[in-house]
Amino acid sequence: MDDIVVDLAQVLNENHILWGIGGSYLLKSYGILEDVHDLDILVSEKDIDKTLEILDSIGERKTIPIKNEYTTRHFHVFSYKGLSLDIMSGFRIKHVDGVYEFILDNKAIVKREIRQGISIPYTSLEDWLIAYKLMKGRQEKVEMIESYLHTHGIGNLDLLKRNLSQDLPVEIRVYIEKLLANN
Repeated sequence: MDDIVVDLAQVLNENHILWGIGGSYLLKSYGILEDVHDLDILVSEKDIDKTLEILDSIGERKTIPIKNEYTTRHFHVFSYKGLSLDIMSGFRIKHVDGVYEFILDNKAIVKREIRQGISIPYTSLEDWLIAYKLMKGRQEKVEMIESYLHTHGIGNLDLLKRNLSQDLPVEIRVYIEKLLANN
């Protein structure tokens, strides 16, 4: 899987795409999770058309089921060298009080690994903590991230703060404010 990620990163980077890895592979990069079955890639909205064009030329687009909890502007699944890629742009999660949108910009890319001379960008644990708290059935991942941040500290307080400008349920606002107050 890691070699496939490097190949994909090379193609996206050569085309100047603003993108970042999230989800389970992000957790794996921090040693939080071992088994990863797909790759979640967030892409800036300005680059989604170019990204889809690239992936259509090197991968196979798959049919996706509709999930009502997500109102993501662009969600596509590709098979690339046997790996399932979830491509998201304008990643949005519907909740009882509205819709949360995962902000993907240069600030959201908080970590880069260099493998085989290729830069691999990652989004933040802090942003994924909030996203997972909003998703149904992701409590185990929430607890894994919380445990990691408790041990290693919160490295991106500014990203947690900017999530407060989002449309969030009160309990998640209180949760973020508590995290900020304790750091």
